[in-house]
Amino acid sequence: MPDTQPANQNSPRAVIERLFVALQARDLETISQCFSPDYHGSDTGTLAPLERREDVLKMFGLYLLAFPDFQFELLEVITEGHRLVAVWTAQGTHQGPLLNIPAMHKPSKLEGTWIATVQAGVLTEGALRWDMAKLLRDLGLLPLLPSS
Repeated sequence: MPDTQPANQNSPRAVIERLFVALQARDLETISQCFSPDYHGSDTGTLAPLERREDVLKMFGLYLLAFPDFQFELLEVITEGHRLVAVWTAQGTHQGPLLNIPAMHKPSKLEGTWIATVQAGVLTEGALRWDMAKLLRDLGLLPLLPSS
């Protein structure tokens, strides 16, 4: 991913890169440090809004329980001021419950984006979007799309 702006440790680019390294390492302490205590956001896989840091940690905990072998890749980061858009992938095998779906033991590769705001070196708000239909197809719960 090309780096077009100087990165300091509090820049939006540095914060999202630090978060993805921490996700890959399952480093919950560093993941926690990437979010403000009063973070507000949303995620495709949750019904309720994320109202604080603890909600985000719970969300990631559920994903890592369901996909303990998740491999994360940050594909692109676009920043403007305090805002960022991150394009990412995560792939792994569904080995635990997620969204009321028991472990299916099938691989999945998810793609998504995160639109977020960074203030004082932490994420303060964001919208995490990923392709739930693709996950359900990978798990055999939705029919495959016809090939063209």
